[in-house]
Amino acid sequence: MPTDTGATAPTFALPDAMAERSWSLPEALSSGPVVVGVYKSSCRASKLALPVLDKLYRSYPNDDVAVWGVALDSPNVTTSFARRYELTLPLLIDGEGYPTAQALGVTETPTIFLIDRSGAVVWQTVGFDKSDLARLSEEIGRLIDLPPVDVTSSTDDDPPRVPG
Repeated sequence: MPTDTGATAPTFALPDAMAERSWSLPEALSSGPVVVGVYKSSCRASKLALPVLDKLYRSYPNDDVAVWGVALDSPNVTTSFARRYELTLPLLIDGEGYPTAQALGVTETPTIFLIDRSGAVVWQTVGFDKSDLARLSEEIGRLIDLPPVDVTSSTDDDPPRVPG
């Protein structure tokens, strides 16, 4: 079961797929909330959800909110996935045995969390759900005091929901 809403998210630091730097949850939270989408590149729901997370990443100021994908894949598979879907958000690599995903209680992909500056999980969803992702944008807007971004209009050809 994923980390409960209201619970404190486990801290972690993970390398990006290019091994250029490490991304630390506590460091990112010092600037604002963090969206963490744990995904697997072979998962149909992940293939639909990650482009929406990328739109969040490109639409909100990166100084106000961090949006990360946490891959349950190798760096090579992850960089190929990023190219194929034209993703620009940081894609981080979970370690062998997926310790970050396990600490977050992830059993299905994608599982997406919104963590506020205090480190509390304030929102989460599993799978691809257009209405849930629209709510995620609303929650981000509320936390950083900006209007929500329309993240689902580009998904008109996608089904409304694909379970994880």
